[in-house]
Amino acid sequence: MDSQTGFPISLLSALKNGLAYDSPGMGLAVNQDTGMQDKNKNVTLKDLLDAGLIKPGEGNVTLSYRGVTYTANLVATGLIEFQGSTYDSPDAFSLRAKQLQLPDRESDNGWRSVLVDGVVLEDVRYAYLKGKRDSAKASSKVEEKPNIATVQGSDLPILPSSLEVPLDSLVAEAAPEGAADAGAAEAAQQNWVQCSRCEAWRIVPDEFWPDVDAAGDEDWYCNEATWDVTQYEPYTPPCK
Repeated sequence: MDSQTGFPISLLSALKNGLAYDSPGMGLAVNQDTGMQDKNKNVTLKDLLDAGLIKPGEGNVTLSYRGVTYTANLVATGLIEFQGSTYDSPDAFSLRAKQLQLPDRESDNGWRSVLVDGVVLEDVRYAYLKGKRDSAKASSKVEEKPNIATVQGSDLPILPSSLEVPLDSLVAEAAPEGAADAGAAEAAQQNWVQCSRCEAWRIVPDEFWPDVDAAGDEDWYCNEATWDVTQYEPYTPPCK
């Protein structure tokens, strides 16, 4: 357990070794269950700040849209300052920025398109929830078997792109030698995409990944998949 953030060392080590990308909104390629999807809506920027996963700063919030990059400030209270106004969520800030080009736009998923210090907020939010869930599991195992030490390898995948993002500030120590590499190598064989409507994460077969990856932060929906989504995790019918 990391003494600074309270997250499992295996999780933080995986982030340090595998969190690299250059397409905003693609984020961590992970399989979220329904419970975690519901919890996504309850996470705030203040939660991420308190956990030490992001830091306040001037000009450290960015959003690129249609060739224009918008810059804002993240304050310690979890608000985003942009052009003289404050916004209490990535969605609200992202919507306002995009309305500068599309005034009629009514909603937006800012978690997938807004970055803080170069890291997509969707990735940070997932790390926060995954860390809390793994911490609870680790605590439960310790209570059941206090005399047995267990080491869990990382199950987080390496992302398909390569933006260099320093994450040393998030990691206090490394995972056992070989643990993170083994988990990352296995996960790197699969690509995932999240539905913008139902927020379910789905495996993308290799032959279809180039088209999905090229779409960047554009919305993607289950029923638009060009493959049979019921044949891949999570094996559920597409939303409508």
